[in-house]
Amino acid sequence: MSADLREAGPCTKARGATRLYLPSCSADFNSFGQVFSKPKQLLQRASARTVKALWTAIGELLDAFGPAECRSHSRHCGYGRSG
Repeated sequence: MSADLREAGPCTKARGATRLYLPSCSADFNSFGQVFSKPKQLLQRASARTVKALWTAIGELLDAFGPAECRSHSRHCGYGRSG
C-alpha cells in the first residue's frame, strides 16, 4: 500500500466514506473484452455498409443483451450484484 493510500485512510473514515477496490486486472476478468465480444460479432454479421445501417444494427443488437446477462457479466468479473 502506498503512503498516499495510508494517509487517505483516516480522512476517508472520518468523513464516513468507504473505499471500494476494483477487482484485479486479468484477461479472464476483463469485463470490457467479454461484454464487447458479443456485439462486435453481431455487428460483423450484420455487415452494415452505411452509417444509417450501422446505427440500425446497433439498435437491434442491444435487444440481445438482457438484464440477466448483464448481471452475469458483472458478477463474473467481481463487481458483485447490480440492481
